[in-house]
Amino acid sequence: MAYKIGLRIIQSGNELGFHGFNHQSLTVTQTSLGSHSKAWTRKNIFLSIKAAAKEWIKVYGKHTLPVSYVPPHNVIDKWGIRALRKYFPSIITIGSLYQKGEYETDMDFEWNKNNPYAFNIPRVSSGYGFKGASRYSCLFTASHFGLVSHFIHPDDYADPHRS
Repeated sequence: MAYKIGLRIIQSGNELGFHGFNHQSLTVTQTSLGSHSKAWTRKNIFLSIKAAAKEWIKVYGKHTLPVSYVPPHNVIDKWGIRALRKYFPSIITIGSLYQKGEYETDMDFEWNKNNPYAFNIPRVSSGYGFKGASRYSCLFTASHFGLVSHFIHPDDYADPHRS
């Protein structure tokens, strides 16, 4: 059923970004997230992204490959970025966080060091909250960089407790 929502997004002329195949962070390092984000082997990172690309093309078509990627749990390492480059060469923007938490991957607005074909456009907010530090971060980046990047899980929209 979820693929039908993706098709509607694409058919309406909007972009469908990539957020992973199974919502696991593309990293070989275990984070403090425990079971929510298990570390991969390098081989399995590449195999998972290869499988995701194959499935994407099967469901949506090669002409719809994503141009943006947001890492699950805001965690990614050079192996994840290299796998994205290999199997999703269409991805030209990667959006982790501008200001990170203890385990997350932070990024600056710059060319990605592990993929010279992708530009980092870090997110400064996520979800629906617009209070405190999130509000300050949005206002700061809008006034200094001229943009605000934001992310909402598609399932957040449909979940009455999170939306």
